[in-house]
Amino acid sequence: SFLAERIKTALESSELEKTIHDFVGRRIDDLANTDTPLGAMFTTDAVALLKEKANEQISPIAHHLTEIAAAERTRNQIGGLIKKEVHEYYENLPFFKKIFVSRDNLLNEVDALVNESLPRRIEETLKGDFFAEEAGSFINSTIDSALARPLPDVIGKINPEQLDRLKHQVSSSLVRLLRGSEMQRSILEYV
Repeated sequence: SFLAERIKTALESSELEKTIHDFVGRRIDDLANTDTPLGAMFTTDAVALLKEKANEQISPIAHHLTEIAAAERTRNQIGGLIKKEVHEYYENLPFFKKIFVSRDNLLNEVDALVNESLPRRIEETLKGDFFAEEAGSFINSTIDSALARPLPDVIGKINPEQLDRLKHQVSSSLVRLLRGSEMQRSILEYV
């Protein structure tokens, strides 16, 4: 019980809390200002797992993009853009050609194209092997590019107030962990 009381007193001391806060602050400052590439902070297995998990999201992303492309609002927007181009094309036709070309027929063809075949074509494209390969390649190269840069380049300039809050949150979490009954029990058993 003497040891248990001494351990509890040591863990509850404000000096320990200050020491942990100072240590965490220095480590976070070192990390936020390091020139070491981000990839050096991860094992090759961790990077491979990250890429694997990111590539698993290609299919759901393709499905979601298909839904967005097939949505009525998207089709209307695409149709409006095409109709504008058709209208400008029609306006620039010589009068003789306008006799044989109906603006209404052209606009109806645009509606049919946008509402019927466009969603199907987009779905075929996004669910195809080519899209999956290109998306996988893009994700892998993006991850490699990010991991080749130092952490300060990846996260950018951090507001000093936000950095102080992060330091406080990390050190507070460590102090809570150390002061928890399970940790005190483990230290006492070890002693």
